[in-house]
Amino acid sequence: MEQNNLINQLNEKFQDLVKKDNIPSLAISIVKEGDVLFSKAYGYRNLNKKKEANLDTLYRIASCSKSFTAMGIMQLVDQGKLELQDPIEKYLPNLILSKPNNPITIHHLLNQTSGIPDTGYVEKIYKKHILLDDSTNTIKTKEEYFEFINGIKDFLLPPGTRFMYSNSNYFLLGEVIAKISGLSYEEYISQNILKPLKMTRSTFSDDILEKDENKQSQYIVSPDSEGTMQILKRNIPGSECLSAAGGLYTSVNEINNYMVTLLNSGRFQDSQIIQPSSIEKLFSISHSPCDLLQELGTRGMGSSGKEGYGYSWLIMDNFFGLKVVVIPGGIFVSTATIILIPDLKLGIFECINAGENVNGNVLPTIIMGIVQMLGEDPEKSMSLFQVEGKKHFMCGKYETYHGIQKVSVIRKGFTMFFIDPNGAEIPLSPMSMEPNNLHYYFECSPTGISELLFSIEWNTGNVDLLWNKHHFKKII
Repeated sequence: MEQNNLINQLNEKFQDLVKKDNIPSLAISIVKEGDVLFSKAYGYRNLNKKKEANLDTLYRIASCSKSFTAMGIMQLVDQGKLELQDPIEKYLPNLILSKPNNPITIHHLLNQTSGIPDTGYVEKIYKKHILLDDSTNTIKTKEEYFEFINGIKDFLLPPGTRFMYSNSNYFLLGEVIAKISGLSYEEYISQNILKPLKMTRSTFSDDILEKDENKQSQYIVSPDSEGTMQILKRNIPGSECLSAAGGLYTSVNEINNYMVTLLNSGRFQDSQIIQPSSIEKLFSISHSPCDLLQELGTRGMGSSGKEGYGYSWLIMDNFFGLKVVVIPGGIFVSTATIILIPDLKLGIFECINAGENVNGNVLPTIIMGIVQMLGEDPEKSMSLFQVEGKKHFMCGKYETYHGIQKVSVIRKGFTMFFIDPNGAEIPLSPMSMEPNNLHYYFECSPTGISELLFSIEWNTGNVDLLWNKHHFKKII
């Protein structure tokens, strides 16, 4: 497809998604060969004040921040100040996790194979700031974090044996950067990455952010008891414990410089920010399989060759003959994704000022655009779009004859949920992974399942749902 026509199509789709999927604001950028191919913001950075988002609006990019941490570590490797096989206690003597004969190394932290499981730290943030549970105590200082994580010894796995995504790995990497550099983590990243890349407004600091008028407000999008989606304002404050794993605020215009650098072998204008050999390590699979790729839906994307995790990046080494590296981020009130195709020097960035519930159609739309750029037909070559297209039709409100029974089907990310007549929200699983499958189920007892069968009349768009003894028709 001709490039300008494709961009016009994507622009229209993004405009529709913002309205249809209750997205407060969405910002998108595409860079290619050092130039900005497409860049636009949609919707409102602040709904109450009707302030429109733009390309300079600061968004929290959540776990995309991990890629900055990984870059910082590799800069120190380039300078000979650390080695990837160094035990972490060499730099963090107050950490008491490793066994002397099988230590956790910098490499293990980078590729999420340290054996440190998820600690529940982020879940506590969710309870306190999203569910507004004042009885929940969160960790506020690094000293508290070290005390907390040192208590997890009985839950550790041997390092190098299994991929387990844990924000603690990147918290510890941030502390290694601070120890070696003599700066705080935030100061190091600012001086050695953000400033050289002219990302002068990007920040980890709530105090700095508060003084910047052009920033995202934070929202969650959640269904009410009847399944109607509602947009609620929430606020998750920054934390020194979360900076290295998910605390950076940046804008489309500034992240473009970062993508260009990564796609240009680590060089930005006249400065070599990171060595090409270190970029190669960031973008090379060092552990496979990686369950995060399944969360992105790659099982439905067709053959992508070997898939796995590098240093902060998810990697597909043969996506229509090309390596694709991805880093997604989400922190309940903000989502972001960076997608890079190094051989094409092509980068895509998207960010939304709301949680993961609203991202389900944005990423497939972007992937569809990438596939079309490569000259392929996504609906024929990728079962993902056959499945996702059907999910769009299946979601909605349903009623039986005379509206006596009412249910809803919603989606969060790539998962569909059934809201039964009593308002219970139940995740649905497909009966098979075939792209034409419209048959789902949920567990209703330890020994049984409850089945839902959808049928779509494509000419009219009418959707029927059979569940137990009930026949429902979609009304919205």
